[in-house]
Amino acid sequence: MTFFENELMKMFGKNAALTDIRCVGNVLIGRLTPDTIAKISLITNNISGQYTAALIKVINPQSGEVDRQSINFCDAFGRSRKEGIHIWDSGDGMTCWHKFTPSRQNYDAINRAAEQYLEMFLEPVQDMDMSM
Repeated sequence: MTFFENELMKMFGKNAALTDIRCVGNVLIGRLTPDTIAKISLITNNISGQYTAALIKVINPQSGEVDRQSINFCDAFGRSRKEGIHIWDSGDGMTCWHKFTPSRQNYDAINRAAEQYLEMFLEPVQDMDMSM
């Protein structure tokens, strides 16, 4: 597995909203509903090689993109953006977290943020107590 695949799996590999999770390169894809998938990729913001956020796209394979949302690492980890937390890809095969090592709590926090977003697209579950 590549560095990006490992990090995506640490962040979103146990996402409760997704099933049939697969990861290739800089993308993690999982089934959200029978009609939608979620595609999660790590993205740069303005500076090449500095990956500062995860971009989540909800896609209907028949009709295209439904919605998208980015989650900044600093926001998810509860850190200041001044700290400049990012994954650095130098382009020469060396990829790593820059001046930061995420903890299990950090990975869980970004996964929870993604779950909260993705749950909005899950099909409603009818309550057993609902009367007609």
